[in-house]
Amino acid sequence: MTTTRFTELSDAPIREAWPDEARDFTPWLFDNIGFLSDVLGIELKAIATEEAVDNFSVDIVAEDSKTGEHVLIENQLEASDHKHLGQVLTYLAGIRAKTVVWIARSFQDAHRSAVRWLNEHTDDDFAFFAVRLRVVRIGDSPFAPVFEVAEQPNDWDITLRSKTAAAESELTRLRRRFWNRYLERQPGVFAPSRHSNVWVRVLSDGEVVLSMYVGSKTSGMFLRGRFGADSENLAPFMSRHAEALEQALGPNQSTGRGHYYSTSVDIAVRQESRWDELIDWMEAQRQRYVEVFRAIEAMETDRAP
Repeated sequence: MTTTRFTELSDAPIREAWPDEARDFTPWLFDNIGFLSDVLGIELKAIATEEAVDNFSVDIVAEDSKTGEHVLIENQLEASDHKHLGQVLTYLAGIRAKTVVWIARSFQDAHRSAVRWLNEHTDDDFAFFAVRLRVVRIGDSPFAPVFEVAEQPNDWDITLRSKTAAAESELTRLRRRFWNRYLERQPGVFAPSRHSNVWVRVLSDGEVVLSMYVGSKTSGMFLRGRFGADSENLAPFMSRHAEALEQALGPNQSTGRGHYYSTSVDIAVRQESRWDELIDWMEAQRQRYVEVFRAIEAMETDRAP
């Protein structure tokens, strides 16, 4: 009989994973915002770091992808303190966000009470979160981040569903109309959609697709793998053809989550008066991507034995 061996999950010092808050943790969280999205139930898109507000700077400004609202994120790798509580309130007034996330190694009772008071005494549109950060590992395994919500608004799940439903209803209608408008001007480029993204095949075998999106702040496109595939597996292909891709598309702008050679423009789906301008830009960009991959396929065909 085989005996299965187990070992304990243990906490590791946070600064072994991220020695410095500004240089290590904040850039890491910016690139890996999905960890925080999962625990909050908000689809976050990181859009800026060190945003100036008076004499301070916000660690991360993110966007709720469903509502388009700003989310302010304040980081601490130590226990909560009065200074950061004051900064949270300063940022709220300066950027006019309605959601604030305060991340710390641990929270003093007084600071948890302050966050709870803010949730109970501000308008229902506002949301304040206290999120505890941990780093865990099993034996000598790699570090794993753990985010634990210590405080959040009452009935947050109900509020989130209500806000998301209202925002999605409006955005869904706009997106459907935008993509229909696109297809009126460029028939057959993709299938009709009501989602933020449409996918266009750029390799004939479908292993690489161009994901085109219209958002509440920006619109653009990026390369990724086919639906259901691990897009990280494209790394060798992208590396092999980096010279041709960079010559045609510029430097590889990547989120690090299997997205490659992204480009965007500051035109939002709600700006209906600029839809034709956006469609012209997107179609010109799409054709650039298609042309470079046609050249890559032709080159690989010539090299085949």
